[in-house]
Order: sequence, then structure tokens, then C-alpha cells
Amino acid sequence: MKISIIVTAYNVEHYIERCLESLICQTWTDMEVIVVDDASSDDTLKKIHFMTERDERIRSVQCKRNGGVSHARNEGIKRASGEYMIFVDGDDYIADIALENICKSIMKNSYPDIIYSNGNYEFYTNNYYLLKNEVKDYYQLGVVNGLTLLQQFMDYGIRGWSIWGKAFRREFWLNLGFESTECFMEDMDIMYKVLEQADKISIIEPYYYYYRRREGSLLTQFNSYHLLVHMHVLERWLQYLSVDKMMPQELKLKIKQVFNDEYCCAVLPKIFLVSKDERGELLDNADKLLVYLEYPKNRRNLLIKYSVKLLGFRNTCFILSILKRVRYSQLKGKTRKK
Repeated sequence: MKISIIVTAYNVEHYIERCLESLICQTWTDMEVIVVDDASSDDTLKKIHFMTERDERIRSVQCKRNGGVSHARNEGIKRASGEYMIFVDGDDYIADIALENICKSIMKNSYPDIIYSNGNYEFYTNNYYLLKNEVKDYYQLGVVNGLTLLQQFMDYGIRGWSIWGKAFRREFWLNLGFESTECFMEDMDIMYKVLEQADKISIIEPYYYYYRRREGSLLTQFNSYHLLVHMHVLERWLQYLSVDKMMPQELKLKIKQVFNDEYCCAVLPKIFLVSKDERGELLDNADKLLVYLEYPKNRRNLLIKYSVKLLGFRNTCFILSILKRVRYSQLKGKTRKK
């Protein structure tokens, strides 16, 4: 059984060799590695070519322009020929028994749509390093359908929308695909929809994916564009949930509560952190999503709802931005001490 590994890489010259090394050292050897360089401006492509010469299972694809992670992944999917696919970011890596564990689960459970596993996180901040696991007790090992797994996520307050750490049957995925216009929040945009369509998901351990979160990576950067994309994804989810007929209403409500938390904690506090010239568009877009305040996930978000009613939307965003700045300062202080 052949596995296609799709690696997306953008300006990861210091990490891409470690990533590809972890792939060619797999105990399961029937695989192909498709590395999509998203128009890197450093020596990433040079190092990819070096690795292709080392192992003929590695193929490289070079994008003419920087189109973002979703576009790069779609380019890799077009060229994949394996029965299953996994997605790996160019600054991450996987354990050497990863594919073997995945393939054993596939054959044991009669070729499910998705093989789902937790991952390990590596944090790098100011030379401070931390490795930790996701909380595995939230997941019940075995075979479930997508709606059941989504319900488990909601019951335990898990986001669960990362693409990494999973394997997807290629024929199942071909009916889906990433929204290629987005280069940020792409996992949040699609993963719940993917799970909803899955008839059979095999949940396995141990953890095999090592996710590196570092300074300079896309997730640690912040600007007005990222905020706009975040809000566009939240808006699309409102539209999707309004027309979706498969998902039970109770589950829809819980998903809205999850996105209420995204709206209150990851969007509103950041609007006044950008330049004054950019705030108007952000405030207008955020205002369109006020309906999310009707689904408060917790007491804090309920207070935000009442604050908007009492103090107004703009003033509430300003207060949240001040609290966010204080929080940033506290985190930087703790990091320096470590």
C-alpha cells in the first residue's frame, strides 16, 4: 500500500532537511514524498534538490509565486498517486514508525476514510524549548464516524481542526480540497467539513507527528491580513452551518460556541493592535460577525457580549486590545525568566 506524503515548504531552510530525513527513514518504505516549495526566497529549494538526489522517492514541485499553504497542498494533491495521503509542514517532522502505524490501522480497520492521531508540540521562543503532548485522554481509540468524533471534540472543548497528524484516503479527499485563496487558517476552514463527510475514522496512538511552533512561522506572525482571513473563515462557517442538513442542531450550536471563542479571543482583542489606517475595514468585517456573540462559550465571552451592549462594539474592542497587550507583556516576561 502506497502512501503519498505532501510536504509544503516556504522559507524553512533550517528545518527542511530534518523534515525530509524523517520521511526517508520510515520503517514503511512504500511511499512517495512530494515537496512543494511555495516560492521560497532563501535556500529551501536548494536543500530540497539535495534531498531529491539522495532518495528517488522524493519529488519536488516549485511554485512560481507564493500562493500560500492551501495552494501548495493542492498542487501536491494533484500529483499524488498513493492510496492515502498525509500532510507535513516543512518545519515539522514525524517519527520513523509513523507510516507503519498508519498502515497497520488502515488494514486492520478495512480502509477507513481518515486515520486520526494526536501530535507532539515543539515550542521555540527566545531560545526556550518545550515539548508536550496533546491530551490523549479526550480521545477514545477505535473506529467512529465523523459526526461522532466532532461531538467528542465539542464535549471536551477540543479544537481538533489541524490537518497534520492525520492520514486521508485519497479518493475520499478528492471530493473536498483546500480553499486555495487562503494561506492562513486553512485547517480551521476545512477540517470540520472533512470530518462531517467521513463514514469511518480510525483513531490511533502513539503520537507520531512533531509540530514545531517557532518565531517567524506563519502562526506566530500577526497582521491585518491574517485578521481579515480569520474573519472570512468565520463568516463562511456561518453560511455553511445555515445550509448544512447533515449535522444535528445541537452539534451546530456547539460548533458556533467554539467559533464564538475564536471571535472573542483571537479576533476582537487584536483589531486595535494594528495601525489606525487598517482598523476601519477590520471593524466593519468584525461587526458583520456579531451574531457569534449570541453563542457564548463561557462566562468571559458572556461578559464580552454584555460589554458590547453597554459600552458599544468599538469601545469593547479597544478594552480587549489593552488586556491583550498586558497579556503579551506578561508572557514575554515569563519567557525571559526561563
